[in-house]
Amino acid sequence: GRIHSATRVLLDKCANVDEAIKFLESYDIYTPRSNTYHVFLTDKTGRSVVVEWDQEGSMRVIEDNDVSNFALYKQDLTQDYDQRYAKIRRRIDSADTMSSSDAMEVLKAVYHDTRWSAVYDLEKFSVDICFNGDYEVCYCFNGINDNNIRS
Repeated sequence: GRIHSATRVLLDKCANVDEAIKFLESYDIYTPRSNTYHVFLTDKTGRSVVVEWDQEGSMRVIEDNDVSNFALYKQDLTQDYDQRYAKIRRRIDSADTMSSSDAMEVLKAVYHDTRWSAVYDLEKFSVDICFNGDYEVCYCFNGINDNNIRS
C-alpha cells in the first residue's frame, strides 16, 4: 500500500524528522479501514514524532518518544489509555540511557501477538529485530550489507 511506499522513500530521501514530515504532507495516505496508520519517526538529533492519519485522511503530528498500536491523536496522553503504551512510557522515561538490549527488553515486556519488534540504533545505523514473540533469536542488521543472528 501507500504507507509502505512512503516508508521506503522516507528511508531513502529524508535526512531528518522535518524532511520526513514535509514529504508526508505531500503524500496521500488513506485507509478505508476502521483503524488508521501511524509512523514513528526519529533522527540523530533526538527528535521523535508520531505521524498519524485520521479517518478523513488528515495528517496529525504528535511530538512523542513512545508509540503502541492505537491512535495517539485521539487520546489524552496523560492518562493510561493503553497499558502497553503506559508501560513503554514508564520504562523509557525512568531510564537515563538505554542500550539496544534494554530497549528490546521493554518491547518483550509489552509483547501482545506482535508480529515483529524492532530496535534501531541511530549511532551505529543498525536494527535488531525479533519476530512473533521469539526474543531468544534476534536478527541484527548493521549498515547495508552486514547481518547476522544473535541467540
